[in-house]
Amino acid sequence: MAGRHAKLKPVAPVAIAGSLAFAATAIWTVWPTNADSVPTAEQVLAEVEGQRQQSGPAIEPVSFDMAAFHAPLWVVVAPEPVAPPPPAPPPPAPPPPLRASLLAIARDASHAVLHDQDADRVVTLRVGDTIQRRTVTRIEPSRVTLAMNGQTQTLELGYAVRPSEAPR
Repeated sequence: MAGRHAKLKPVAPVAIAGSLAFAATAIWTVWPTNADSVPTAEQVLAEVEGQRQQSGPAIEPVSFDMAAFHAPLWVVVAPEPVAPPPPAPPPPAPPPPLRASLLAIARDASHAVLHDQDADRVVTLRVGDTIQRRTVTRIEPSRVTLAMNGQTQTLELGYAVRPSEAPR
């Protein structure tokens, strides 16, 4: 039982000090005031009137401006519209469609055989040769790459059966 009260000992000084402060405040609150030291309403008004007469002519009151209360306080002003940048120049027109088909490529990929549909003839081309204003830039075992004005086109061989899948 002594152990239980030992825990309360640190709280006792704080509780005593708080009780004394509360008692002092309660006594001060209910203590009667000196009625002679508190001015009445008539005394206060007379004092204000005396100060007004000593200060000289009265200051003209300023008219009340209600427009100040109608000012928009939380309005966000939209920024000035910025002119859109000029449109980008259109991309270069694609070259006219290639009217040729790849028929064959030599085993060593040095030559390609194409059918020129505009001239209706079969031509054999090497890297650097031209057909329909396009230059042959690369020949691979199954495709030919042609270039015109920096744009490339690729023709591929169309197999009914791929060579790797052919029956043996």
